[in-house]
Amino acid sequence: MNNFKEIDLNDIKDYRDPFNLFSQTALAISKGKERVNTLTIGWGALGTLFSKPCCTIYIHKKRFSKVIFDESDYFAVCFFKKDYQEEIDNYYGKLSGRDIDKIKEGKFTLGFIDEVPYFKEAEYVIICKMMAKSDFDVNKIYEDRIKKWYTAEGVHTIYHGQVLKILKAI
Repeated sequence: MNNFKEIDLNDIKDYRDPFNLFSQTALAISKGKERVNTLTIGWGALGTLFSKPCCTIYIHKKRFSKVIFDESDYFAVCFFKKDYQEEIDNYYGKLSGRDIDKIKEGKFTLGFIDEVPYFKEAEYVIICKMMAKSDFDVNKIYEDRIKKWYTAEGVHTIYHGQVLKILKAI
């Protein structure tokens, strides 16, 4: 388990390349009305929205976690060292919160920062306050290979969160 220090939002580039931050699978985590749940994410971005620092993540409408994120005002994105990739892929990425309490049964340790859940084993944690959400519009996706997939499977919801803190393991 890691201890963390808060780093300035502008200093993330000194530790990780913001353009490659989501190139390795991360875990998004949130607390709904009755429980905490997490899911693997491979898409995301850091930027600015409504003149505030923003983290954007995408959750498919079929994912159980979408219900939890829709109930919450906050979420965290946890990035891990490559040593944890197998656990992330083979446990958190394959099991659904519909069928199992991934938080209780998983190997990662749940922590809270200002009531926002995160995993203590993470290397970096981005704490976010919900700003906005919207669904992809299938009719405005211009790549045929992607549009075809969305037509069959449904769309992702785009969650925009104001970045409140970025934490780095020490």
